Amino acid sequence: MPKFHWDIDQYSDAWWALRSGKPTASQFERIITQEGEASAQARSYMYELIAERLLNEPVKKDELSKQYWPKRGSKLEDDAIERFVTEYKLPVRRVGFVETDDGRLGCSPDCLVGDGVKIGIGIKCPAPWTHIGYLLDGPDAGKSRKSYKQQVQGQMLIGEWELMYFVSYHPQMPLYVLQTTRNRIYIDKMARVLDSFCKTLDALTEIARSKGAYLLREDVA
Repeated sequence: MPKFHWDIDQYSDAWWALRSGKPTASQFERIITQEGEASAQARSYMYELIAERLLNEPVKKDELSKQYWPKRGSKLEDDAIERFVTEYKLPVRRVGFVETDDGRLGCSPDCLVGDGVKIGIGIKCPAPWTHIGYLLDGPDAGKSRKSYKQQVQGQMLIGEWELMYFVSYHPQMPLYVLQTTRNRIYIDKMARVLDSFCKTLDALTEIARSKGAYLLREDVA
């Protein structure tokens, strides 16, 4: 069974520390394609994770903290969850971070449904034009739009859930909710690709470590 960290607030220092140097579901599109093949972006993502491991700090934290829409989205999450609960009559509980038993992979679903129910919930509070796109065409339509297939199926792999709700919320628009069931064939492919990725990541980390000393930020301040 996966390990649940109920008391970790997403985007807190503790949350960043838990996920640092670890492949997470929000980045699985950089590891595996929608067809189940290894992604050409995998190597560059490995470099980021290796840097996090050796420098003991999340490389994207400062960059993400300056972006308007992610910051706005985190402020609206409670309103989004309240709207979802009101419309779908489902009991939910917040969750901060979930990882596999071996600690190799992690994900950050926003909520789980009740107790003992294998259903996860991912909340998005995007820009209004992005939300309109979800309402009209769904989250994966259009080549320029980010695909959530890898993230959602990856969350179900890590959390062992059978169903995920993708929820997009904008306070001035109708709620968009997409239910996705577990794709066992795709998840089997994903598990193999992720296993290979993690083995290579560990090997490259040790090679990079052998190149010399890596100073932590406080050592060079």
